[in-house]
Amino acid sequence: MVYTVITKHQVSNCCDNPEKIVAEQEEKRKVFGLVDDDQYLCHFFESKFSNGRTAYYTIDDAIQCLAIKEGYDMVQFSNGNLGFVAYYGSEVNGFEILDREV
Repeated sequence: MVYTVITKHQVSNCCDNPEKIVAEQEEKRKVFGLVDDDQYLCHFFESKFSNGRTAYYTIDDAIQCLAIKEGYDMVQFSNGNLGFVAYYGSEVNGFEILDREV
């Protein structure tokens, strides 16, 4: 899984102003057209936290399914799709947004 980090939402390495990080991520979601209440087809990575399922979620609900300890990042994969990755110790887990429900 190759991806580029778009925004950082790190918990342990956070800046002095966490509200700034949240505002940046919300701004980037708008730029990429990720609407809070829309349903998106999300594919979760196979990991010890997930069984590789694919289902429709809002972005916030999908993020709530992640195992987050050190934070999470909004990313863009090499295929152009957006997603989120979370960090739990040395484990990375996350999901890729495959499509928007019409």
